Amino acid sequence: MIAAFKPRGYSECIVVAGGEDRRTKKLTAAMRCMCPLYDTNRQGWIELQPMSVARLGHGVVAAEGFLFVLGGTNENNTVLDSGEKYDPDSNSWSPVPPMLQARQNFGVVELDGLIYALGGENEDTALTTVEVFDPHFSCWKMQSSMTMIRKVTKTKTGLTAKAIGSDRNRDCWGQTE
Repeated sequence: MIAAFKPRGYSECIVVAGGEDRRTKKLTAAMRCMCPLYDTNRQGWIELQPMSVARLGHGVVAAEGFLFVLGGTNENNTVLDSGEKYDPDSNSWSPVPPMLQARQNFGVVELDGLIYALGGENEDTALTTVEVFDPHFSCWKMQSSMTMIRKVTKTKTGLTAKAIGSDRNRDCWGQTE
């Protein structure tokens, strides 16, 4: 279905993956895509192959022609270290190696072909840790930790990834690393 729009990656499309169904309040593994640049008349959502695991509080990032969905919580409210990648050419998912730490409500960003998972929280601890995934070697490595706890939002400007966020006890939205 997505092939009809012929996007060259996800910069031309809006993709949503997983989350919580508004009506049932249950987690979903659904994935949908809208490509307004390629379908200006329709402006509708296309159903894509669902993820293998329903997730909430997960990270989503496009890198190397794939869409990566990482971490979050499952239907049992267990924080996940697992991830999967979506191939738009085959409309299929495949697993990626688990992160070194289970995490939810974290930031994830692609920078120079590498995927960074920043902060967030696991079952009982807010995290300052940062790990990086290399899609070419299919492996995770720990990086230097951030200086404070961040349930992170993220941005990428130029050649820099910036972490900005807060924890429940401190408001630190104005500080970046």
